[in-house]
Amino acid sequence: MAGLNINDAPITYNAVVLEDLHTSPEGLINQLMVKYKMDTLRQMHKIVGSADFIGNPVGLFNNISAGVQDVFYEPYQGILVGEGIQELGLGLAKGAKSLVKKTVFSVSDSLSKVTGSVSKGNHLRF
Repeated sequence: MAGLNINDAPITYNAVVLEDLHTSPEGLINQLMVKYKMDTLRQMHKIVGSADFIGNPVGLFNNISAGVQDVFYEPYQGILVGEGIQELGLGLAKGAKSLVKKTVFSVSDSLSKVTGSVSKGNHLRF
């Protein structure tokens, strides 16, 4: 586990708003620790999903979904900027190109992370 690589784990924490708090400093620290431990446990799938030895499926999904978003966003931008069907076609071509590029990159990146982890011996042993 010493060589386990985790990249771009999208962990987020929300702020804590406390009103009319009547507790000691130790009680406050305890409440905050419990809250952030629970937030971390709820997001553990993101951490595990960002591990290189399984190909970083979270990163794979994020990149491919960004490509899918481009398929819809680029034609929309073409319609807003231009006045004809040509801009729509160019936007559709840009979106499709982005989807293909991001999909190919994501799949090859995931495969390279898996093979890199195996070649380094960074795999789990049970």
